[in-house]
Amino acid sequence: MMRRIGGYMMRGLAIGWVCTTICLLMVKSEIGAHAMAMQFAIWLFASAAYGAANIVYDINGITTVKATSLHFLISLVITFITSIVAGYIEIGKWYLFFRNVFPLFVIIYAVITAAIFITIRIDARKINKKLGK
Repeated sequence: MMRRIGGYMMRGLAIGWVCTTICLLMVKSEIGAHAMAMQFAIWLFASAAYGAANIVYDINGITTVKATSLHFLISLVITFITSIVAGYIEIGKWYLFFRNVFPLFVIIYAVITAAIFITIRIDARKINKKLGK
Protein backbone atom coordinates (compact mmCIF):
# COMPACT_ATOMS: atom_id res chain seq x y z
CA MET A 1 0.00 0.00 0.00
CA MET A 2 2.75 2.47 0.93
CA ARG A 3 4.67 1.54 -2.23
CA ARG A 4 1.56 2.26 -4.30
CA ILE A 5 1.05 5.64 -2.60
CA GLY A 6 4.74 6.43 -3.16
CA GLY A 7 4.33 5.65 -6.85
CA TYR A 8 1.30 7.93 -7.03
CA MET A 9 3.26 10.67 -5.29
CA MET A 10 6.09 10.36 -7.83
CA ARG A 11 3.60 10.66 -10.71
CA GLY A 12 2.04 13.67 -8.97
CA LEU A 13 5.47 15.26 -8.69
CA ALA A 14 6.17 14.60 -12.37
CA ILE A 15 2.93 16.27 -13.46
CA GLY A 16 3.27 18.98 -10.80
CA TRP A 17 6.80 19.84 -11.89
CA VAL A 18 5.54 20.73 -15.35
CA CYS A 19 2.39 22.55 -14.17
CA THR A 20 4.25 24.49 -11.48
CA THR A 21 6.97 25.55 -13.89
CA ILE A 22 4.46 26.73 -16.49
CA CYS A 23 2.36 28.62 -13.93
CA LEU A 24 5.37 30.32 -12.34
CA LEU A 25 6.75 31.30 -15.75
CA MET A 26 3.41 32.84 -16.71
CA VAL A 27 3.22 34.98 -13.57
CA LYS A 28 5.00 38.29 -13.78
CA SER A 29 6.68 38.60 -10.44
CA GLU A 30 9.31 40.67 -8.77
CA ILE A 31 9.36 38.68 -5.55
CA GLY A 32 12.93 37.44 -5.84
CA ALA A 33 14.62 34.09 -6.24
CA HIS A 34 14.13 32.88 -2.67
CA ALA A 35 10.39 33.58 -2.64
CA MET A 36 10.03 31.97 -6.07
CA ALA A 37 11.90 28.89 -4.85
CA MET A 38 9.58 28.73 -1.83
CA GLN A 39 6.53 28.87 -4.13
CA PHE A 40 8.01 26.11 -6.23
CA ALA A 41 8.69 23.92 -3.19
CA ILE A 42 5.21 24.52 -1.73
CA TRP A 43 3.49 23.53 -4.98
CA LEU A 44 5.71 20.48 -5.48
CA PHE A 45 4.71 19.29 -2.00
CA ALA A 46 1.08 19.83 -3.03
CA SER A 47 1.76 17.89 -6.25
CA ALA A 48 2.92 14.90 -4.20
CA ALA A 49 -0.30 15.16 -2.15
CA TYR A 50 -2.38 15.31 -5.36
CA GLY A 51 -0.59 12.19 -6.53
CA ALA A 52 -1.24 10.40 -3.23
CA ALA A 53 -4.93 11.28 -3.60
CA ASN A 54 -5.02 8.98 -6.64
CA ILE A 55 -5.36 6.09 -4.19
CA VAL A 56 -9.11 6.75 -4.35
CA TYR A 57 -9.10 5.12 -7.79
CA ASP A 58 -7.98 1.87 -6.15
CA ILE A 59 -11.03 1.64 -3.88
CA ASN A 60 -12.95 -1.50 -4.75
CA GLY A 61 -16.59 -1.04 -5.73
CA ILE A 62 -16.38 2.68 -6.46
CA THR A 63 -17.32 3.95 -9.90
CA THR A 64 -14.97 6.09 -11.93
CA VAL A 65 -17.35 9.04 -11.63
CA LYS A 66 -17.47 8.74 -7.82
CA ALA A 67 -13.71 8.27 -7.60
CA THR A 68 -13.10 11.30 -9.80
CA SER A 69 -15.55 13.38 -7.76
CA LEU A 70 -13.84 12.33 -4.53
CA HIS A 71 -10.42 13.03 -6.05
CA PHE A 72 -11.65 16.47 -7.16
CA LEU A 73 -12.79 17.30 -3.61
CA ILE A 74 -9.54 16.07 -2.06
CA SER A 75 -7.53 18.04 -4.62
CA LEU A 76 -9.65 21.11 -3.93
CA VAL A 77 -8.85 20.87 -0.20
CA ILE A 78 -5.15 20.41 -0.99
CA THR A 79 -5.26 23.49 -3.24
CA PHE A 80 -7.09 25.53 -0.59
CA ILE A 81 -4.57 24.66 2.11
CA THR A 82 -1.65 25.22 -0.26
CA SER A 83 -3.07 28.62 -1.26
CA ILE A 84 -3.09 29.64 2.39
CA VAL A 85 0.45 28.34 3.02
CA ALA A 86 1.71 30.02 -0.17
CA GLY A 87 0.17 33.32 0.93
CA TYR A 88 -2.37 33.68 -1.89
CA ILE A 89 -5.28 34.01 0.50
CA GLU A 90 -5.78 34.72 4.19
CA ILE A 91 -7.81 32.38 6.38
CA GLY A 92 -10.19 35.21 7.26
CA LYS A 93 -10.75 35.92 3.57
CA TRP A 94 -11.25 32.30 2.46
CA TYR A 95 -13.98 33.38 0.03
CA LEU A 96 -11.31 34.99 -2.16
CA PHE A 97 -10.13 31.46 -2.96
CA PHE A 98 -13.24 30.89 -5.04
CA ARG A 99 -12.72 34.13 -6.95
CA ASN A 100 -8.94 34.06 -7.42
CA VAL A 101 -7.72 30.46 -7.32
CA PHE A 102 -10.70 28.17 -7.96
CA PRO A 103 -11.19 29.05 -11.66
CA LEU A 104 -7.56 28.22 -12.47
CA PHE A 105 -7.79 25.06 -10.36
CA VAL A 106 -10.82 23.87 -12.33
CA ILE A 107 -9.12 24.55 -15.68
CA ILE A 108 -5.91 22.73 -14.72
CA TYR A 109 -7.84 19.83 -13.14
CA ALA A 110 -10.05 19.48 -16.23
CA VAL A 111 -7.10 19.48 -18.63
CA ILE A 112 -5.12 16.90 -16.63
CA THR A 113 -8.17 14.68 -16.05
CA ALA A 114 -9.17 14.83 -19.72
CA ALA A 115 -5.63 13.96 -20.81
CA ILE A 116 -5.56 10.97 -18.47
CA PHE A 117 -8.94 9.67 -19.59
CA ILE A 118 -8.05 10.12 -23.28
CA THR A 119 -4.79 8.23 -22.72
CA ILE A 120 -6.65 5.41 -20.96
CA ARG A 121 -9.16 5.18 -23.83
CA ILE A 122 -6.39 5.07 -26.44
CA ASP A 123 -4.56 2.36 -24.49
CA ALA A 124 -7.77 0.34 -24.10
CA ARG A 125 -8.42 0.51 -27.85
CA LYS A 126 -4.88 -0.66 -28.59
CA ILE A 127 -5.25 -3.57 -26.17
CA ASN A 128 -8.65 -4.53 -27.57
CA LYS A 129 -7.26 -4.37 -31.11
CA LYS A 130 -4.39 -6.68 -30.15
CA LEU A 131 -6.77 -9.08 -28.41
CA GLY A 132 -9.02 -9.11 -31.47
CA LYS A 133 -6.22 -10.41 -33.74
